[in-house]
Formats: sequence, structure tokens, C-alpha cells
Amino acid sequence: MNRELFINKQEKKVQIALVEDNELVELHEHSQQQQYVVGDIFFARVARVMPSLDAAFVFTGIRQQEGFLHYTDLGKNFKTYKKILKNNLTQNKTVFLLDDVAIEPEIDKAGKIEEQVRNTEYLLVQVLKEPIGKKGARLSCEISIAGKYMVLMPVSNQLSVSKKIGDKDEKDRLKKIVTTFKPKNFGLIVRTAAEGITEKELKKDLENLLDKWKTILLNAQNASYPEKVHSEAGLANTLIRDNLSNEFSKIVCNDTALFDNIKKTLAQSANQNARVVELHKGKEPLFDKYGLTLELKLLFGRKVNLSSGAHLIIEQTEAMHVIDVNSGGKTANKNQQSTALTTNVESAYEIARQLRLRDLGGIIVIDFIDLHDAEKRDILFRKMKDAMKPDKARHTILPITKFGLMQITRQRVRKEVNITTTELCPLCHGTGSVRSTLLILDDIEKDVEYLFNKMNFKQLHIKMHPFVHAYLTYGIWNQRRQWAWKYKKQITINSDEMLGITDYRFYDETMHEIIM
Repeated sequence: MNRELFINKQEKKVQIALVEDNELVELHEHSQQQQYVVGDIFFARVARVMPSLDAAFVFTGIRQQEGFLHYTDLGKNFKTYKKILKNNLTQNKTVFLLDDVAIEPEIDKAGKIEEQVRNTEYLLVQVLKEPIGKKGARLSCEISIAGKYMVLMPVSNQLSVSKKIGDKDEKDRLKKIVTTFKPKNFGLIVRTAAEGITEKELKKDLENLLDKWKTILLNAQNASYPEKVHSEAGLANTLIRDNLSNEFSKIVCNDTALFDNIKKTLAQSANQNARVVELHKGKEPLFDKYGLTLELKLLFGRKVNLSSGAHLIIEQTEAMHVIDVNSGGKTANKNQQSTALTTNVESAYEIARQLRLRDLGGIIVIDFIDLHDAEKRDILFRKMKDAMKPDKARHTILPITKFGLMQITRQRVRKEVNITTTELCPLCHGTGSVRSTLLILDDIEKDVEYLFNKMNFKQLHIKMHPFVHAYLTYGIWNQRRQWAWKYKKQITINSDEMLGITDYRFYDETMHEIIM
């Protein structure tokens, strides 16, 4: 697969576009003032324990909002976490290796938040989901620190290898290697990027992760509440790190500092070639040069066209996203159901791309073209699952109902991306409606009467939209002739394509505009 990454740094925001096989599949945006917080760890304090929600609100300082910590996000070893933090806050010596730490009993899965957490208590919390709108960040006390090849989980004995590594022998090799040096009371998840990596590189990655864990505890020891004690890499570096198992063919950015940082990151990777990084220096904007600006405008509209002539309509409601599949100009042939299946399958792959591109989350309901055959519905269901495989966000896909509806739930950790592709209508001003044509004609006649009878004009010229002009001049006894007969004055009507359908202008006999 040909993978390209484009990083466009502007004055107020950074845009990061991921392109796979010449198709834009992901777009990430964040402002220069906005800190990248998913995965960040904070030394925070409990603001309020809410037994009715079985949760606590914790103040981390992010956007001056209180984060949300549910009981299920405390982690089964929450008591041990609290003990480690307390010991490091009250002792001069930081204990970061957990060989001699006595593991406390696990908390009850059916327990209550008030049994474990108290108001004003200090905690180490990690951000699972960014604040979205008025909702604060989703927090967890189960800390995990991501490296290039592994994820370190303090106070855990888990050892697992990524399911995406398909070769069983390779999985066994990695598990055997990691078992030999896994620290006591630390869990490890071997990432997909570790495939083919040597024992030396894996050990080096673990050493870096343990150094980060030590730094977190030291920072917490010296922190003043609230304070960030560990920060994830920038969004660009995080994307690269999470995609290290898939080699990039090109990475282009327009910022020198980012260029140097990314090149340094790739130079340390066994899977990547730092030479693929390019610095864009031209006067032409980066996204314009590679055709991304136009593609964004085309892909983020309410209507998304498909190559076959079919199209999608994507609507957002308060509770969910709704996607309607339309056959468009495609005509039904003798095998209408086969055509419907072909269109639905094409739509499934585009829908999967749109979910990643816009980062749509929550409940998504898709109204496919009706398929009467259960076997064809099953084919479409499998194709949808295949299309969603590259999506790293957790998702669940339900089979198509007899009404042709498919339901998908998809995790969202950041605010969805939205590119404005519409402008305010100059006629309706965003209301969606304009005055009736009959009322417009009534307005014109009132002005004609006023100008002839009150202002004593002898002759009038009127310019208006071609549609209205055609209506007023149609037929022998048309509206223009009726006004001329009624007021016994000369009236000339001309069309002007530059005028809106509800606009008109009056001029005197010397063609000077009459301001009404």
C-alpha cells in the first residue's frame, strides 16, 4: 500500500492528511493554541464524587473543565496505584521499579466510586478522550505508556502480542523474547511495529518506556496541582509512531522544526527510511500543490458523489449520524438486485473512508438500497467489515435489518473534523426560503403606483431577474401592458442576470437609478 503523509502548518492551526493509494483517508486538525491531550498524564485533584453517576469529576486544568472519571476506568489495581503515588509524594526517594511493591487486592468490579475515591484527593489520570464541546475529557487511572514497539502498563502482569501480526512463529518469537526481560509487576503489549525487530531494539524501547515512567513519578512528586506530568508526542509524531508498521513512501511538511523532528524520529526506526521526508519550500500552499484542498471541499459536503454515478447523503442529528445511499442516475436493468448490490458495496467502502476522514463517532445508521435476498445482504455485511478493517478506532457493525438499515457504533476520541463547504445564501440569508413570486410582483406594482401617482414620474424602466421578466412579459395582454394601461404611462421592463430572483431596480427616462 502506498502511504503518504502531508503536514500543513499554518498561522493558527496544523492540518495533517493521510493518503493511502492516492485516496485521502484521514484528516486531523488542531489549533496552535490547542494542546494535544489524548494519552497525556496529569497530576490532578478530585473535584466532586458523584455516587449517582458512579463517577467523579476531576480537575486537570484542560480548558478549565472538569474531566470525567468513571468507576470502570479506575482499573482493577487502583489501590496499588494510589499507594505508589502516595509513597512517592511523601518520600524523598522515588520508587519506579515495582519489584518490591506489594500488590494490593483488586477493587470489586461491582463496587461504588465513593468506596475508592474521596473529594480533594490527588490522582494520576490519563486522558482517554479529548474534551468535546461542553463535555470534559474522559479520564482513566489505568496508566499506559506507548513506545515505538511496545506499550508499558505499570502494576499489571499482562503480556500480549498484537493480533495484527499474522505469522504465528513471529508472535511466538516476540513473546519469548519479551518474557525474558519483562520487569516484575509491569505489563507489556507488543505492537504491530515490532514485527521483525531484534531483541536489542525491543530492550532499548523498554528502557525508554521505564525512563518515561520514572519521569512521570518525579514530575508528580514536584508538581503543583493541576499539572501535566507526561505529554504524548505531537500529533504528527504520534501518527507516524502508530503507523510505523506500514512504511511511508512520502512525508511532506512545510515547517523546518517539524521536518527536523520527524526526520529524527524516522532515523531511529528500523522500518522507516528518513529520506522519504521532504520539506515544502514553494510559494504555492502545500495542500494546493498536491490537490488536497479541492479534494477536501469535494469530500466534506453533505452530498458525496461516487464514480459509478451513485451518491451518499450524510446528515447529522442530535443523537446520531445518518447516511443515505442513492443510486443517482444509475438506471435499473433486468438484474436490478445485482446492480443494487454493486452500488451498495461501492458505497460501503466510501462510507468507511468517510468515517475515518471526518472521524464520525457514536451511532451511525446507514440506509442502503434494498436487497431482498438474504445472501446478498450477508455479502454486503462482510464487505462492510472488510472496508472498516483499516480503521484504528474501535467499532461494532451490526448485520443489515430487513428494512435495509445497518447500524455502526464507532469510538471517537477527538472532536470530529468539519470542513465548511457551503456559503450563506444571499437570497434567503440561511433561512432556506424566499418570498413568494406573487408577493414580489405585488411589491413591484406598489412601487410602480407610488412612483407614478406620488412622485409624478412620466416614464419608468425596471430591471429584474430573467425569470420574473419572462413572467411579466409573457403573452399579448401581459402584466407590463396592464400596468401601462392602468396608469396611462410608459413602462419598459428589462432582464438582468446579475440580479437575484427577488431583486429589482427602477430607473427614470434618463436611465438614472431611482433609490427607493
